[in-house]
Amino acid sequence: MSRTPDEIVEQWRQARAEGWTTKAIAQHWGAAEETVRRRLGKTGRRRIKDDDVAQWRQKMLDGWTLNDIAAEWNVSVSTIHRYLGALGLRTRNYHPLTIDEAVAAYRQYGSHKAAAEALGVGVSVLRMRLYESGLGLSAYPGGGRHTKEPGVPNPPRGVRRNEADQT
Repeated sequence: MSRTPDEIVEQWRQARAEGWTTKAIAQHWGAAEETVRRRLGKTGRRRIKDDDVAQWRQKMLDGWTLNDIAAEWNVSVSTIHRYLGALGLRTRNYHPLTIDEAVAAYRQYGSHKAAAEALGVGVSVLRMRLYESGLGLSAYPGGGRHTKEPGVPNPPRGVRRNEADQT
């Protein structure tokens, strides 16, 4: 048997119909949010509208980051991933910077940092495009800092890095 009287649950339903949130209902009546959710069930209303998703898609294509979109619409980044991913839009590691733009900016400004700032992108995005160009303008982005190789391999198990370097 339920410990919450049906009359109170009916009042919760009326409050929800008036636009109250689950949290506000729980605070007003002194109940746990989980109790209110369980007794009222799903709202059946979808907070995210199709128009919002279409606007998110356009913003992504215009070069907005997921964090910018999430802040603008007051939703989580994972919500944007869920809706835009269903449309087949690539949401991770996406920036419309072309290889030609990256190469031109690097040659003009002479450094990764200056070119990235001028283009309004992160240094890692610029370095990846330069690496993709195949012109040798950047080492592999995940590689070692002082070499053009993809990185220093780990020594065999049980051997310390200093010992492996001396051999």
